[in-house]
Amino acid sequence: MQKLLLVLLTITLLTPVVSQATQGDNFIGYGAVSRAMGGTGIAQPMGAESVLKNPALLTYNKGFSFSFAGTYFVP
Repeated sequence: MQKLLLVLLTITLLTPVVSQATQGDNFIGYGAVSRAMGGTGIAQPMGAESVLKNPALLTYNKGFSFSFAGTYFVP
């Protein structure tokens, strides 16, 4: 029973690492504005989604901010 639990725990911990393999595709920037400017959302705040790359940009968001975007990715 403990061996089965250990195997399931190992699979659970390794699955996210495998699912992030993108075969060399580089996601530069989050959001339309950041991607259009070559991924400059790391240093320049461009909305709520810039917090995904640089959490320090939270200080630039005043009030409530919401962002929704989608990407169609086929490796």
